[in-house]
Amino acid sequence: MMLTVMMSLWAVVAARRRPWTLVARGGSDAAEVRASAALKGLESGMKSVEGLIVEIEAELANGKPYDGTLGSKFDEIYASGVSAFVSECNDPEARALFETALDARLELLYMKHVSATRARLLAQFKPTEPFDEVDAKFEVAAEAAKRAGAPWDSAAERGALKAVLTELKSRADRASTVGAKAAAQQSSYMQLFQTYQAQIQQLQAAVQSAPPQVALAYRVPDTDVSISATRQADRTTLTLGCVPDDSAPLLGPNGFVKGVTPANVGLTLNLHV
Repeated sequence: MMLTVMMSLWAVVAARRRPWTLVARGGSDAAEVRASAALKGLESGMKSVEGLIVEIEAELANGKPYDGTLGSKFDEIYASGVSAFVSECNDPEARALFETALDARLELLYMKHVSATRARLLAQFKPTEPFDEVDAKFEVAAEAAKRAGAPWDSAAERGALKAVLTELKSRADRASTVGAKAAAQQSSYMQLFQTYQAQIQQLQAAVQSAPPQVALAYRVPDTDVSISATRQADRTTLTLGCVPDDSAPLLGPNGFVKGVTPANVGLTLNLHV
């Protein structure tokens, strides 16, 4: 890069030189002096910023985001390089060429930063995130990385970001639509299954009759002892009862209670077989 700029400067300065003339004692004309000064200025200017430029290149390659700080660094590098050039050469045309070359190299770093910013925003993007917010983040990062007064443009990277975001959102919308349809269909199938299940249960309850039940009861004559047995659903229940003597007048001739009173209290024993 430095060699290319040096050759360009030399070509501009050499084009302005007068035809070569032989100077008796080895002197040089003014054009040669200006060309030499321009080359010294170029070398001095580039050397003063080369380390900083290489450092930023390495950091960008390693993924450093440089949020809001790269523009100020570019300002410092540009001012330092121009100052070093002017200290060796004050030719306006040579200075303009140097500034153009330095600005072009800084713009290259700027475009690398913008491209990395676009990739980072895409990696962090979520379909639920508003499109305008991502675009605004990119624009803020791109503007913050510009050198003051530089005519750098990030429209191409911004357009690429918008195109990718549009495609990602379109895919997310299609996936969401398919998922919603699948969920609705599954819910419909579940409701239909539950309806069929309820109908089957109702049908089973209608066709199934109550289990048969057999019951027998016997009272031992002239005693307080009564025995009853019940058979239902493969289960037998035996009940042994004994009514106290003081309640015997309440019973009829066949042992049935004539009324419900506190005297109708006895002992009952249930045996389940």
